[in-house]
Amino acid sequence: MHRYRTGLIFILTALLFLSVILNLFQFNKNKKMDFAIYQVAMDSNLQQYSKIGEIQQTLAKAVDEKKLYANDFRLREHFQQLSMTYMEMVILYGTLNSYRDVSSIGTNRLIDMLRDYAQYFSQFNTQDLPLAEDEHGQYVQLTDTQVEGIAVIAQMIGELDHIRLGVGSSSDDIRSNWENIMRNNEAVSNSPDVADKHQHIINEIIQEEDSTPQVELDRATLPDGYTVDSIKNAVIEYANYRMWTSPDHIYGTVSEKSFEPFIGQTIDVDVRVYADEAGEETVYAHTNKADWLIVLKQKVDIVYGDGQVSEGETSWPQGKWESVAQFPISIEKARKPNYGSSPRKDKMIAAAEAQLKYYLCEDFVRGEGGEKWIGATAYLTDFFEYEEGASAWLIRLDGYAVNSPVAFVEENNTINATGAKGFILENIHLQDPGFTYEQQIKDTVLKFTCE
Repeated sequence: MHRYRTGLIFILTALLFLSVILNLFQFNKNKKMDFAIYQVAMDSNLQQYSKIGEIQQTLAKAVDEKKLYANDFRLREHFQQLSMTYMEMVILYGTLNSYRDVSSIGTNRLIDMLRDYAQYFSQFNTQDLPLAEDEHGQYVQLTDTQVEGIAVIAQMIGELDHIRLGVGSSSDDIRSNWENIMRNNEAVSNSPDVADKHQHIINEIIQEEDSTPQVELDRATLPDGYTVDSIKNAVIEYANYRMWTSPDHIYGTVSEKSFEPFIGQTIDVDVRVYADEAGEETVYAHTNKADWLIVLKQKVDIVYGDGQVSEGETSWPQGKWESVAQFPISIEKARKPNYGSSPRKDKMIAAAEAQLKYYLCEDFVRGEGGEKWIGATAYLTDFFEYEEGASAWLIRLDGYAVNSPVAFVEENNTINATGAKGFILENIHLQDPGFTYEQQIKDTVLKFTCE
C-alpha cells in the first residue's frame, strides 16, 4: 500500500512538473507570436507615420510661397490618418508591454492636436474657394492669418519629424526606440509654448466655424431658452459625444443613426418645432442624411441633445411642426467632449467627492479585507451639468475595480450625491476592462487616493 501511494505521488508530481513545463513553453510561444504580430503591425503603421516628413515639407512650401496648391488640399485627410496611426501605435505598444510607465501617453495633447490640425485644413475642402493657376497647377492664395496658422503647424510637425529621425531612419531603429519617441513627442506637445500655439489653432477653427453661413427664419418661433446658436452647439456636441463614448468602429454598431460614416462631411441641419394638441412645444433637429430626429432639451440654461428617434417609434413626436432655422455643421473625428464648468457643477463634483471618500476612505477600509483598500484610487468621470449622475471607479492596487456611479439630488439649493448600483471587475490587470472603462478613466474630472 505504501509503495502504491509512493508511486502515485511520484506520478502526480511528474504530471505537475510536465504541466508547468508545457505552460511555460506555451507562454513563451504566445509571447513570440505576440511579438511577431507586433512587428508586422508596427511596420505597417511606421510607413504611415514616416509621412510626417512629407507633410512638413508641404507645409513649409505653403508658408514660403503663401500658396496652397489644390493637390495639397488633402492635408486634412493626411492629418486624420496620422492621428489614427499614432493612436494605434500607442495602443499596440501599450497592450503588449502592459503600458509599464507610459499609461498616460496618447491621452494627452498630441492626438487631439493632430485632430485639430485636420479640422484646421477643412477650410480648404470646399468648392467655393477662389482658385488661381500657375505653371504648377491651381492654388489658393493664403491670407496672412492662414500663413501664420500653417507656420505654427509646420513647426510642430517639424519637431515630431526631428524626434523620429533622431533615433535613426530604419524601421528597426524606430520600432526599438518607440517608447522614447512617444515620451519625447508628449514632452514637446505639452510644453507651454506649443500649448499656446495649439490654442491659437483652436481659436482659428472656432472663428472659421462661426463664419459658416446659417439661415434663421424666425428666432421668435423658438421656445424660451432656445437659440439657433445653442441648438447648433447642442447638435455638434451630441454627435461628438455619441462617437466619443460609443464608437461604431469599436462596437460594430453602425446603423442609420450613426454619425461616423459622415466624418469629414458637412451635413445640413433643419430645426423643427413640434406642437401637440395642447399647444406644448418640443424642439428637434433633422439632418439631410437620414429621417431620424435629434431630441433637443433644455436644463440649467443648457440646450443639449437627448437621443435620436425614428418615425414609427413610440417617442416620435405627434402634431404639426414648423421649420424655424437651418445651418450646416461639419462632422469631425471624435474629440473629448466639452463638458463645461460652472459654480453649480463645482458643487456637484464636491458632493460626489464626499460620497466617494466615504466609500473609499471609511466604509471599505472598515469592512472585511479592508487592508486591501489601502492605497486605492477613486476616479470620477467628467459629466455635463444637466446630467443627474456620473460614473465613478474605485480601483485597488491589486486590480480589483468597482464601478460606483453617483446620483445627484438637489434640494433647497443644496446638492448631495448618493450611491447607485454598479458592477465589479475582478482584476483590470488580467482582463480587458473594455473601451468604456478606458474612456471613462481618460475623461476623469476628479482623482484621489486614500492612504
